[in-house]
Amino acid sequence: QPITQFTNEPIPIGLGLLLDISDSMFGPRIRDARMAVTQFLTDLIAPTDSYFVMTFNHAPRLVVPWTSDVATVGGALEAIRPSGGTSIYDTVIRALPVVAARSPERGAIVLISDGADTASDATLRDVRSALLRTDAFVFAVAIDSPVRQAINTRVNPTALGELTGQSGGHTEVVPDTAELPGAAARIAQQLHRQHLLGYATP
Repeated sequence: QPITQFTNEPIPIGLGLLLDISDSMFGPRIRDARMAVTQFLTDLIAPTDSYFVMTFNHAPRLVVPWTSDVATVGGALEAIRPSGGTSIYDTVIRALPVVAARSPERGAIVLISDGADTASDATLRDVRSALLRTDAFVFAVAIDSPVRQAINTRVNPTALGELTGQSGGHTEVVPDTAELPGAAARIAQQLHRQHLLGYATP
């Protein structure tokens, strides 16, 4: 007979946080984003989880390798100065092998951005193809400000929704960075409500 086991114990998560630091994030936006990321890691995920942080403008950069030390993340984020364009697609593709090298069984990516992709070599199709080869869930927070912006620089929730929905995650759309903590809390809640289903043959 197949063996079925159930457990209510939380399953550790290996989480990649991808933070937009393009020039549009200057001022209060980057301050709010720092606070939201710190709260997310301090209050909303389990002590058994681990994470890395990657920032991106015109190119992605791994600023904090795998860790469970929030102080390390806080120090790295304080040194950030927004500048440059936005390379969302290149960053997701760059993050996937880092997520694949995790220790925890489950993997997830949370991306925070306020702009359209203006600097990637990769395309949306490239990212969707790469996501077919990963078991990580992808979530995004799209900061879609009501302030008038050029159409080619405004965040594209539809494109982000295509990426996140394909992986089993979803995209949260908020009007301002002040709403980031609430979006992060909803994503954390969904992450910890997921279950792993296993089947063992005789």
